[in-house]
This record gives sequence, structure tokens and C-alpha cells, in this order.
Amino acid sequence: MAQSYHQQTYIFLPLLNETDQSREEFLKFAPVVAGGEAEVLHECEKQMRGRIVNAADTNTQTNDERSALLHRARLALFAVLLFATIAGLSYVIDQVQF
Repeated sequence: MAQSYHQQTYIFLPLLNETDQSREEFLKFAPVVAGGEAEVLHECEKQMRGRIVNAADTNTQTNDERSALLHRARLALFAVLLFATIAGLSYVIDQVQF
């Protein structure tokens, strides 16, 4: 179970304020770019969309791996419980002789 918590690789997206500042910085280059503001906004949105998709995909994979590890840990706990019950019953049967 500890492995599921220590092997997390989350990618955090920037805060909206930081995103807005980045957009404003992109817009400062609009006069230099041949396509103007429309091209700059398109590139900004394309880059942000790519970052969001990449972060979401990585986080989804991490969540899937974490769920699988937790599922295996639960199965292992049930197996330990089952074997402990079998061992306990066999001990009681051995101690109580009819």
C-alpha cells in the first residue's frame, strides 16, 4: 500500500493567474509576428492545450497505477486473513480432541 502513495508522478498545471500572465507575454510579441495577434493567440492556445492534455494523461495513468496497487494490496490483506483463519482453525481443531 505504501508503494501506491510513494510512486505518484503528478504534473501540476499552472495557476490561472500565471496562465493569464503568460498569455499577456505572448501578446507582447504580436506586432513582431507576421500573423499578428490572431497567430499569437492561436499558438498560445495550442501550447496550453498540449500542456493540459499531457498533464491530464499523466495524472490519469498515475491514478490507474495507484488503483491497481491498492487493489493488489487489498487482495493480499484478504489472503493473509484467509490463511490466518485457516491456521487458527487448524490449531483449534488440533487442540480440541473429540
